[in-house]
Amino acid sequence: MQKVLLIGCFTLLSAVAQAADLSSDERYMSFGPSITEELSEYAISKDTDLPPIPWPTPGGDDYNPYDPYGSQPHDAISGLDRIVNLAKKVFDIIKDNQPVIDVTVNYANAVPEEPKYWTHLQDWSAPQKRGYEIYWKNLYGVKVMSIKYMVLYTYGGNYKGVGRYLNGVSVQPLSVKAAWGYALNLTCEAPQMAITNVGKSEEPVASMQLIFNWKGGSMLKKIDERDVYYIRGMVDSKNWELLD
Repeated sequence: MQKVLLIGCFTLLSAVAQAADLSSDERYMSFGPSITEELSEYAISKDTDLPPIPWPTPGGDDYNPYDPYGSQPHDAISGLDRIVNLAKKVFDIIKDNQPVIDVTVNYANAVPEEPKYWTHLQDWSAPQKRGYEIYWKNLYGVKVMSIKYMVLYTYGGNYKGVGRYLNGVSVQPLSVKAAWGYALNLTCEAPQMAITNVGKSEEPVASMQLIFNWKGGSMLKKIDERDVYYIRGMVDSKNWELLD
């Protein structure tokens, strides 16, 4: 028993001494700029299940199960160009190196403002995913913080063939790693000012800027960075872009 206690105390003292050495090592505790790399389709598909598409159940006083999209003629449709985010505006993804996101609850969308339209949208795409790894290396060239994640979204929802909207825009962490002495936090924002109509008034196309705010670092150097993802409600050459 005494040997076990002595070994345990020695191990604890060694760990404390090592931590003290690392905390005073400026090369260990300092790091360069972040590096972002897009993951391959294989990397983000392997052992990764996509969450269900979040969406309200159609209903309300005007809902008719035999005519779920209403009988309003095409030329009488108005207000479809008033596009808003009716879901979360700000949600946490990572807190102190731990994923905290629930993609079935914490997501953004870009849909018509009026419930009589957005509860009746149809023709959604299958969930789309784009995977990335972002990491930081210390001055020894060792990765001290890294996260692999997917940005998820569905696009193309329309009302009786009019408009192209976005739903279920969220982030799913695949892995989060931080070396001793480092902390990583990520918050995602989709404010109303980042939701726009990039189509025409009579044929609206929703777009969204999904803003990533990275914070954390070490006791010697702090992170305060942002990335902006641009997403559109239809497929073309400008459907998806990492702005910065």
